[in-house]
Amino acid sequence: MTKAEFISLIKKRLPETSEVHSKTVELSISTLFSDIIFSKFKRGEIDQFAKPYPDIEVKTDAKGKFYCDLPVKIIASPSGFGSVRRIYPSEEEGILFLMIHPVKVRLIKHDEVYKVLGAIPYYLKGGNKVMFPVKNMKGISQVDMNIIPLFSEYEMDEEVVMPGGSEWTIVKEIAALFAGTPPKDKVND
Repeated sequence: MTKAEFISLIKKRLPETSEVHSKTVELSISTLFSDIIFSKFKRGEIDQFAKPYPDIEVKTDAKGKFYCDLPVKIIASPSGFGSVRRIYPSEEEGILFLMIHPVKVRLIKHDEVYKVLGAIPYYLKGGNKVMFPVKNMKGISQVDMNIIPLFSEYEMDEEVVMPGGSEWTIVKEIAALFAGTPPKDKVND
């Protein structure tokens, strides 16, 4: 289902008396979509929701550190790795990128695994950058990424992949929100 179709589906389910703007519906969907994907992180069932983003430029900051700006806003994760699921070079073959926790950046300098594999470690910084804590990017100027974006980052005509059954959960919750009544299983007693 495309983003526009999903917003339209929810607007049709709202009471006729409610005049809710499409952007308000979109932001509500985005919040619930993020919550559902966040819960999937705990079970490791998320790579299927990642979307490919090709040809992202590798830049160098003032201190000579390599990084990429994320092309979209992403869903937060409980692990700290974020929704950047995979990075690979746009042109080169056989270079491995390994996700690390930001706390372990200092430890990898002495880790033989990275030296033997020739892998390039990366971590998420501030939710909008991917850092590569290496001295040499092996001539890589662009990378491709698989990222799980926020619902609001999809184009209106773009297909949105959602966990099975979550569409109707979102429809019920938003319809109840704008109707002024909580869903039956969410009643605050």
